[in-house]
Amino acid sequence: MAVSSRSEGEDRYGQKHSHSQREPARGQQLRGTGKRLCRRGADANGGLFGLGKPNTAYAQYFTGESFLNPLTDPTKTVFLANVTFSPACRNNWHIHHAKSGGGQLLLCTDGLGWYQEAGKPAQALHPGDVVTIPAGVKHWHGAQKDCWFSHIAIECPGEETSKEWLEPVTDAEYAALDADCAQNP
Repeated sequence: MAVSSRSEGEDRYGQKHSHSQREPARGQQLRGTGKRLCRRGADANGGLFGLGKPNTAYAQYFTGESFLNPLTDPTKTVFLANVTFSPACRNNWHIHHAKSGGGQLLLCTDGLGWYQEAGKPAQALHPGDVVTIPAGVKHWHGAQKDCWFSHIAIECPGEETSKEWLEPVTDAEYAALDADCAQNP
């Protein structure tokens, strides 16, 4: 798995700025205020691609409330969907299987999230991050405790692809991430 993000000192359009000129990123501490920039206001839910509908078809695989806004028709092309997680919502551990190819890409578009592979530390996700998840990797992703989070999920084409849903991320596992984040903002 690889998480890539914009270079330090670049705005969302790739323009270079000095640190004094750059606006704080969402989720970043505002110097001297103790406040995190999270999604707020009318455009908050769902971000750029809209909230979509409650994700009832997959609710059994999520802790908390999620929303799904399909962006393409999977019978005609690669499937893309905007997935929005309410604060502290996360999906269960799962694996994308494939005989060849397959896997998943996550394009983080709004809010603050988490991504974790089995046996590895969780990684914080921010708008502009891209997560590459090869087939066969056990993982989960979701929102941070106090923020909504949206990403575009892309099911990578492959041969004999399937998804295996596993156990939930426990409240204790998730709470430990918040503790780590609080110690290392």
